[in-house]
Amino acid sequence: MVLLNQASVVVVEFDTRKSNEQDIDGNHIGLNINIIQSTNQVSLSNYDVNISAGGQDLRPVDLSTYLSQKVFMGFFGSANNETELNRVKSWAFSDTDFGGNGNQLWVWIMVPVASVCILVGVAICLCMRRVYKEDRFSGSWCSTSREHRT
Repeated sequence: MVLLNQASVVVVEFDTRKSNEQDIDGNHIGLNINIIQSTNQVSLSNYDVNISAGGQDLRPVDLSTYLSQKVFMGFFGSANNETELNRVKSWAFSDTDFGGNGNQLWVWIMVPVASVCILVGVAICLCMRRVYKEDRFSGSWCSTSREHRT
């Protein structure tokens, strides 16, 4: 048995037909957590949603009680033998748990260190390239040659 707070697969289901007995009607949205059947459903029969540019989110959904640290998210829609267009124009997903378990400490250390190493490497390459170009235009790698020695 999988506990709800240990979910690793979460599907948002847009269903426009009643495909099984558990569906509440032929036009609903469901939340499927680790199973094919919806854990929770809301009928959309009485909804007409139209958000224009600059509109606000109508109903933010907090899934934090259902999700584990690693999760796969997806969308699913069914239309039987008909054609249908479901568009999700925006999707935001964030994890705000900054628990003190220290598992991500290495990220906070390695990202700045790697960035500095890359910047130093690029600076060295640019300096070497500049020196090479200057030497190439001066005609010689060495300012003195055997012919000019006394």
